[in-house]
This record gives sequence, structure tokens and C-alpha cells, in this order.
Amino acid sequence: MDATRTAAIAERQPRTVEMLRSFGILPILTVASVEQALAQAEALLRGGLRGLEVTLRTPPALDAITALKRSLPELKVGAGTVLAPEQLRAAEHAGADFIVTPGTTESLREALAVSVLPSVPGAATPSELMTLAGYGFRVAKLFPASAVGGLAMLK
Repeated sequence: MDATRTAAIAERQPRTVEMLRSFGILPILTVASVEQALAQAEALLRGGLRGLEVTLRTPPALDAITALKRSLPELKVGAGTVLAPEQLRAAEHAGADFIVTPGTTESLREALAVSVLPSVPGAATPSELMTLAGYGFRVAKLFPASAVGGLAMLK
């Protein structure tokens, strides 16, 4: 990755940190239908939450993101379980406000570098976290957290 892309990542990271802090709690939804996504999101908003992540593990996920952004524009909606650059582009097209990945391949890292969206790349080892930091990422998702030691690993 060239220095320009690394700088672009580093430039977006404060916005990512600010966004995540503003959420306090980030619910993660795996939806069976657009209607289910809308009902859950409306309940979360009524409860005071302002952001959520929709995992791209089910067929209606991208349509759910689009519907959530149309119906609840005040809600920040992220696309999670983004595994490939094509999914990242589809999530952008669907209207996602941010991206979360469970891991970070080289091609996905390159796609995150050119995306304008805040992103939280996934990592499971100290070496992966160090590599992400070397590319300008200051925020990462430890995944799968419980399988790799969770809080004990971070201490």
C-alpha cells in the first residue's frame, strides 16, 4: 500500500473513533427480513441508541441497510461481516455509514483505504493488529474475541 492510501486511512480514523464513542453501545443485527430490521432498529432508537451494525450474513442484509437509511435517517447504520471488496462497494451503494470486517485481507485493506467510509477492520492476533496500525488504522475489531482470549489478551 502506498503512502497516500496509508495517510487517507490515518486521516479517517479520528472520525471512526468519534463515531464509535458516540454510540456507547453498538448492537449487531443479523436480520431475516427488512421488516425485522426496521422493527429492531425502531426499538433501539426508542431505547436511545443511535447506531447499529447489520451483518452481511443473510440475503436481505443490504436491502435492510437501504431501508433503514431511508426510514430512519438519524440512525447510523454500519455493514458488518464485510469479507471482500465487492461487499464493501455493495454496502457503500446500499447507504452504509461505516464498515466492520471480521478480518482484513490485503485486497480488503486496499478497498478500505479507498473507501470514504469510517471502517473498523478485524484482527485476531497481535501481528495482525500491528500490521493494521502500520497502515494507519487506530481502531480494530478483535475477532473472534472470546476464541482468542478476549479481555485477557488485551491486558
